[in-house]
Amino acid sequence: MPNCPPQSNSPQSTCSSSQTKANLLRERIQSCQGKQFALIPYNPGFHFVLIVVDLSHMDVYWLDSLHGEPQSELKILVNNVLMAYKMIQGTKIHKSICWQCIKGPRQPNGSLTCGFYAMRFMKDMMEDSEQTVAAK
Repeated sequence: MPNCPPQSNSPQSTCSSSQTKANLLRERIQSCQGKQFALIPYNPGFHFVLIVVDLSHMDVYWLDSLHGEPQSELKILVNNVLMAYKMIQGTKIHKSICWQCIKGPRQPNGSLTCGFYAMRFMKDMMEDSEQTVAAK
């Protein structure tokens, strides 16, 4: 059974891993407090990737050093969290949320350096905030 937040220990409440992920995503996005980008390191299973959310344009960038694609469940989860975030802010989404897979440097096959690549993607974003995510 997944670890549930302390407030959800009543018999009627259930805690799923997707609920936990949604809560963590919501907290990360809300903590941005009006900043343009949310940088979200994510481990879909024994491999770190970076999800970058452009909060002003509602674009999501997937940076994976193995050049994999995001799972459809994750896309739905992130899209739902973003729509809820905009509703809480009182703003409407004027276009559909666009996902882009960015093909950055590729880690060598068999190496365990995915965390390094995710951190490097974040460092590059922080160093040159004028450049777009896709151009990095």
